[in-house]
Amino acid sequence: MEVGKLSPDLLKSSVLRFEGTKRSEVLIGALLGEDSAIIDMKDYLLAISVDPITGAGSNVGRLAVHVSCNDVVANGAEPFAIQVLLLMSVNEKPEDIEAIMYEISKTAEEIGVQVIGGHTEFTDKVTAPIVAVTALGKVSRERLATSTEAKIGDKIVITKGAGIEGTAIIAKDFPELLTGISTEIIAKAEKNFGLISVIPEGRIASSLGVKVLHDATEGGVLGALWEIAEASNVGFVIDAGAVPVREETKVICNHLGLDPLRLLSSGTLIMITEKADILIKNLSEEGIDASIIGKIVDKDSGRFLMAQEKRIPIAGPSNDELWRLKKS
Repeated sequence: MEVGKLSPDLLKSSVLRFEGTKRSEVLIGALLGEDSAIIDMKDYLLAISVDPITGAGSNVGRLAVHVSCNDVVANGAEPFAIQVLLLMSVNEKPEDIEAIMYEISKTAEEIGVQVIGGHTEFTDKVTAPIVAVTALGKVSRERLATSTEAKIGDKIVITKGAGIEGTAIIAKDFPELLTGISTEIIAKAEKNFGLISVIPEGRIASSLGVKVLHDATEGGVLGALWEIAEASNVGFVIDAGAVPVREETKVICNHLGLDPLRLLSSGTLIMITEKADILIKNLSEEGIDASIIGKIVDKDSGRFLMAQEKRIPIAGPSNDELWRLKKS
């Protein structure tokens, strides 16, 4: 099997159909396009999501916290606690655990969440540290956002730009591949680690009643949009020229022959709404860049990218560009 997330077909056939006992407390369980489960706690809804960090070699603690918390933010929830699963190679040392946990704790403190437990062990089943974080967030019924609510005519808005997380990882973990790129660009790329959280924009979108939010992780912007479209049973059209791509991402992707729209992009929040103009205005007032990149259409119209007057069909999620780079 290839490295990376399971294909939608394999996910459906081998994972999602195994649900155990259905419970009335579970409002949203395992679904394609939904990264969190939603549990009815009567006074509020509890969003729960778990994510591992497998593509990065550095900043794994910071990334693990943000990526998992971003998932509950995409349901309109406010993250308040995390649990940490840490599997360490037998070649690691206790001080390596301490370094990762320090980074996790510092990141959690920055965004106001508490580390409430988990599991840590040394194992000969891994060759490098595996960090997986489970995030818990609270959301009211009125502010719940899901990937199933995209409506025909809604605008597609994204924050910051495409390929944020992948850009940072490449700059930090693959310096040998960036010969010829200026130190200024590489330094800017590494600073993308500071853009990974989508909590600020998630709060603004939630306050405006935006009902579809999605953090663009593995598979990038196009992969995330396809997941939303699948969940909502709709199509979409994206203007390639309207998708913001930061200078450092353009330079690195051009150098390596990567597609920034299919590059790991935690930190890019996709928001689908009829209130695009007021949303962008409110985000701008808080110093958050956002752009309209396309719109939702009916499913029969297709899912495609418009680039230089060419219509490019988006058939479904493909392997993230970061995995392609690691494989090469």
